[in-house]
Amino acid sequence: MWDWADMAIKERPMLGVGYQAYWQPGNWGAEEIWAHDLKPDKSGYHFHNTFRQVTVDLGYVGLSVLLATIVAICGRIASCLLFSRPEAQQIFAIAAFLFVLFRFPLEVDLFWQFQIPTVILSLIWVYLGPQLRRRSRKPPASVQVRTLTPSRHDRWEFRSLEGPLDQRSTPI
Repeated sequence: MWDWADMAIKERPMLGVGYQAYWQPGNWGAEEIWAHDLKPDKSGYHFHNTFRQVTVDLGYVGLSVLLATIVAICGRIASCLLFSRPEAQQIFAIAAFLFVLFRFPLEVDLFWQFQIPTVILSLIWVYLGPQLRRRSRKPPASVQVRTLTPSRHDRWEFRSLEGPLDQRSTPI
């Protein structure tokens, strides 16, 4: 399959054959594959590699857009992990991205209208966006930093660094 994809890429390298134009009846490459595999209904085929399929359909320009999207999402993941405390939806988005990314060399999930992985990739972009990271910078309410200080009555007390000291002190 990949040999046919490579031949189609060599035929039209920059812009490809067009969005979803390869697997159409009448296209020489698709007709040859269907004849080779004895597939008379001429449906249900792709190259089983997202990068090759995108390059066949949209050329190196489309592949560049896909790779730029992947790099941008990796940048958002790095920013999320390095500069903030990830929340549950961000961890889910990272896991979903890894799932989609690992499928790219084996399946073709993107650039088809109404496909779930296309929607998932869009949600990953939103969940890893800067507006969600801004909210996650503050530690959860259950985490408080406390110090051990002496009180006026020669007893040691834990005092929270957040809020007024007299409201958040707990005697030992």
